[in-house]
Amino acid sequence: MNVTVSEAERFAANTYFFISTLLRNAGDERPDLQACAEAYAIVNSAFTNAVSFFKQAYYSKIVKIEKKVSTAVDICKTDFNVPGYKINPLVERNRQTKILVSMEKIVSHMVSS
Repeated sequence: MNVTVSEAERFAANTYFFISTLLRNAGDERPDLQACAEAYAIVNSAFTNAVSFFKQAYYSKIVKIEKKVSTAVDICKTDFNVPGYKINPLVERNRQTKILVSMEKIVSHMVSS
Protein backbone atom coordinates (compact mmCIF):
# COMPACT_ATOMS: atom_id res chain seq x y z
CA MET A 1 0.00 0.00 0.00
CA ASN A 2 2.72 2.44 0.97
CA VAL A 3 4.46 1.89 -2.37
CA THR A 4 1.26 2.64 -4.28
CA VAL A 5 0.53 5.82 -2.32
CA SER A 6 4.12 7.02 -2.57
CA GLU A 7 4.32 6.25 -6.30
CA ALA A 8 1.08 8.15 -6.92
CA GLU A 9 2.41 11.17 -5.06
CA ARG A 10 5.74 11.04 -6.92
CA PHE A 11 4.04 10.66 -10.30
CA ALA A 12 1.65 13.57 -9.66
CA ALA A 13 4.52 15.84 -8.59
CA ASN A 14 6.55 14.86 -11.67
CA THR A 15 3.57 15.48 -13.93
CA TYR A 16 2.97 18.90 -12.41
CA PHE A 17 6.65 19.76 -12.95
CA PHE A 18 6.48 18.43 -16.52
CA ILE A 19 3.45 20.63 -17.29
CA SER A 20 5.18 23.63 -15.70
CA THR A 21 8.16 23.01 -17.99
CA LEU A 22 5.89 22.88 -21.05
CA LEU A 23 4.25 26.14 -19.97
CA ARG A 24 7.57 28.01 -20.19
CA ASN A 25 7.54 27.88 -24.00
CA ALA A 26 3.80 27.55 -24.56
CA GLY A 27 2.05 29.30 -27.40
CA ASP A 28 -1.56 28.74 -28.40
CA GLU A 29 -1.77 25.72 -26.09
CA ARG A 30 -1.05 27.87 -22.99
CA PRO A 31 -4.68 27.99 -21.68
CA ASP A 32 -5.01 24.21 -22.00
CA LEU A 33 -1.66 23.61 -20.30
CA GLN A 34 -2.60 26.07 -17.55
CA ALA A 35 -5.81 24.12 -16.92
CA CYS A 36 -3.73 20.92 -16.71
CA ALA A 37 -1.29 22.59 -14.31
CA GLU A 38 -4.18 23.63 -12.06
CA ALA A 39 -5.67 20.13 -12.29
CA TYR A 40 -2.40 18.45 -11.36
CA ALA A 41 -1.91 20.86 -8.47
CA ILE A 42 -5.16 19.38 -7.10
CA VAL A 43 -4.01 15.83 -7.91
CA ASN A 44 -0.64 16.41 -6.27
CA SER A 45 -2.26 17.83 -3.14
CA ALA A 46 -4.72 14.93 -2.96
CA PHE A 47 -1.98 12.32 -3.28
CA THR A 48 0.12 14.15 -0.67
CA ASN A 49 -2.88 13.94 1.64
CA ALA A 50 -3.18 10.24 0.83
CA VAL A 51 0.38 9.67 2.05
CA SER A 52 -0.49 11.43 5.30
CA PHE A 53 -3.71 9.44 5.67
CA PHE A 54 -1.82 6.21 5.04
CA LYS A 55 0.71 7.00 7.76
CA GLN A 56 -2.19 7.62 10.16
CA ALA A 57 -4.02 4.45 9.02
CA TYR A 58 -7.02 6.48 7.76
CA TYR A 59 -7.60 4.15 4.82
CA SER A 60 -11.22 5.14 4.28
CA LYS A 61 -10.11 8.73 3.68
CA ILE A 62 -7.79 7.55 0.92
CA VAL A 63 -10.77 5.95 -0.83
CA LYS A 64 -12.60 9.30 -0.75
CA ILE A 65 -9.69 10.99 -2.54
CA GLU A 66 -10.37 8.93 -5.68
CA LYS A 67 -13.31 11.07 -6.80
CA LYS A 68 -11.40 14.31 -6.26
CA VAL A 69 -8.45 13.04 -8.29
CA SER A 70 -10.62 11.67 -11.10
CA THR A 71 -12.47 14.98 -11.37
CA ALA A 72 -9.20 16.91 -11.48
CA VAL A 73 -7.69 14.63 -14.13
CA ASP A 74 -10.80 15.14 -16.27
CA ILE A 75 -10.14 18.90 -16.14
CA CYS A 76 -6.86 18.26 -17.95
CA LYS A 77 -8.13 17.98 -21.51
CA THR A 78 -5.72 16.51 -24.02
CA ASP A 79 -7.30 17.55 -27.32
CA PHE A 80 -4.56 20.05 -28.16
CA ASN A 81 -1.12 19.78 -29.73
CA VAL A 82 2.05 20.06 -27.70
CA PRO A 83 4.99 21.27 -29.79
CA GLY A 84 7.72 18.66 -30.05
CA TYR A 85 5.35 15.71 -29.52
CA LYS A 86 3.42 13.72 -32.14
CA ILE A 87 0.90 12.70 -29.48
CA ASN A 88 0.00 14.90 -26.54
CA PRO A 89 2.09 13.45 -23.67
CA LEU A 90 -0.64 14.31 -21.18
CA VAL A 91 -2.84 11.57 -22.67
CA GLU A 92 -0.48 8.98 -21.18
CA ARG A 93 0.04 10.95 -17.96
CA ASN A 94 -3.72 11.13 -17.36
CA ARG A 95 -4.07 7.41 -18.08
CA GLN A 96 -1.31 6.51 -15.62
CA THR A 97 -2.79 8.79 -12.96
CA LYS A 98 -6.16 7.06 -13.30
CA ILE A 99 -4.46 3.67 -12.95
CA LEU A 100 -2.63 4.79 -9.80
CA VAL A 101 -5.80 6.15 -8.20
CA SER A 102 -7.60 2.88 -8.99
CA MET A 103 -4.77 0.93 -7.40
CA GLU A 104 -4.94 3.13 -4.30
CA LYS A 105 -8.67 2.62 -4.06
CA ILE A 106 -8.43 -1.17 -4.36
CA VAL A 107 -5.60 -1.50 -1.86
CA SER A 108 -7.31 0.87 0.59
CA HIS A 109 -10.45 -1.26 0.46
CA MET A 110 -8.40 -4.39 1.05
CA VAL A 111 -6.48 -2.91 3.99
CA SER A 112 -9.54 -1.40 5.66
CA SER A 113 -11.61 -4.60 5.39
